[in-house]
Amino acid sequence: MQAVDSDENAAAGIVDALTISPTGAPEVVIDWKSDVNPSARILDGYRAQLRAYLDITGAREGLIVLMTSGFVVEVPKQFEAS
Repeated sequence: MQAVDSDENAAAGIVDALTISPTGAPEVVIDWKSDVNPSARILDGYRAQLRAYLDITGAREGLIVLMTSGFVVEVPKQFEAS
């Protein structure tokens, strides 16, 4: 649950895999995809999904693993400007 202004927003999703640090904190979120040849638009949607998982879990990095091709897309956590 996240507070946005005075409202609370809930998000639901299923992370395929998550690596955990020795202290128990989430480090890397991994999302496997079975697409054969996803378009740039589809990949952008996957990146947005993974960034939401990063925001919710606090993990520092995400990986989209395209199982058919073996290609891995790294998705770093986006930090807010201070």
